[in-house]
Amino acid sequence: MSLPKISIIMPARNAARFLRQAIASVQAQSFTNWELIVVDDASTDETPAILAALAQNDGRIRVLSRQTASGSAAAARNLALEAVQGEMVGFLDADDIFEPDALNCLWQALATEPQLEAVYGFARDMDEQGRVMEKPVPCLVAQADGSYRLAPGYPPDWRRLVFGWFEHSLAGLLVRRSVLEQLGLFRTDLPYGEDWVLYLKLYLRGPDRIRCLPHYVFCYRQNSLSVTKQPHTPLVRQAVRQSGLSIIDWLFGQETRLPESVRPLRGPATLQWFLLWAKMQLMQGHGKSCRCYLQMALRTPGVAVGCWLKTAGPFWLLSLLPWSCIQAIRSVQVRLKYQLAWLYSRPRSQIFRDSPPYFNPWSIALYVICRSQSLERDLSSLH
Repeated sequence: MSLPKISIIMPARNAARFLRQAIASVQAQSFTNWELIVVDDASTDETPAILAALAQNDGRIRVLSRQTASGSAAAARNLALEAVQGEMVGFLDADDIFEPDALNCLWQALATEPQLEAVYGFARDMDEQGRVMEKPVPCLVAQADGSYRLAPGYPPDWRRLVFGWFEHSLAGLLVRRSVLEQLGLFRTDLPYGEDWVLYLKLYLRGPDRIRCLPHYVFCYRQNSLSVTKQPHTPLVRQAVRQSGLSIIDWLFGQETRLPESVRPLRGPATLQWFLLWAKMQLMQGHGKSCRCYLQMALRTPGVAVGCWLKTAGPFWLLSLLPWSCIQAIRSVQVRLKYQLAWLYSRPRSQIFRDSPPYFNPWSIALYVICRSQSLERDLSSLH
């Protein structure tokens, strides 16, 4: 059976630092019938030179260049979409990397079930140096043979999708080209959230047409220059607000296509959009920016004050604490989350045989009883 061609779209704007690693991960794929379309969005660093050299040595790499920066990954992706030649389309950012068997895994799922229009998988986190951070994903349950299965309650239901509680990005997605042509181009008026919109569009076509696979397909780089890591200026916060409200207006305008249980959730969905960004800012130590998002939520029509107090109130109080206290609380939260995820993801027979060095079953009880002034000391004793 001849292999179909997969087109991979990669926007690149001043991406020289990680670009070679990202492209090398595509070249290392076990599935070899691919084309990589890289859109150089008017880069001012070494990105154009790197792309020219790589394209000269590998005919599967095509470079499209913009003379003026679009300021939007969506615009760069749209330019590439107009040039794709493959039957299926995937995505990869210029600072992330594919797992070696990513394309083959995703393609096999679409090839064996023709009714599927799109499939997607999970990401591993890695640091800026490219070291994979071994953090279990609560949605994946490890099997004795080394494979994974999806945890109960996953893939996400419509409530999680509408609230933006969706852990997947475009890099883990493979879509039939014919479907993308029907869905249309990415919205360039959205500075943030265009990946969420694409997943929502796919699910609106029918939840049985898109499938979540229990596989790791790419590594997501924790980039210190990412917009989620930096304190947000008023201009950025306004762009986030406009993006969220525009997406929610569009989504709840599809009322007849939404499940009945989701249709009354416009107000809570609006609040959750602001809470998502407030939490990201809080976890980076930007308390003032966090509170600005919470204020935006409270002033948005449709957000109930009682609901705000219940869900946003704790974030407001946390944002007033010193950064060292927030870090200590975050450390407890992260350690508890991943220890529980590790515990849940292993067969019972492997729990004590394969437990990592830092894992202590009694630590869960320790977290409950330890005092706030001794959090850092207790955490260090667990290593």
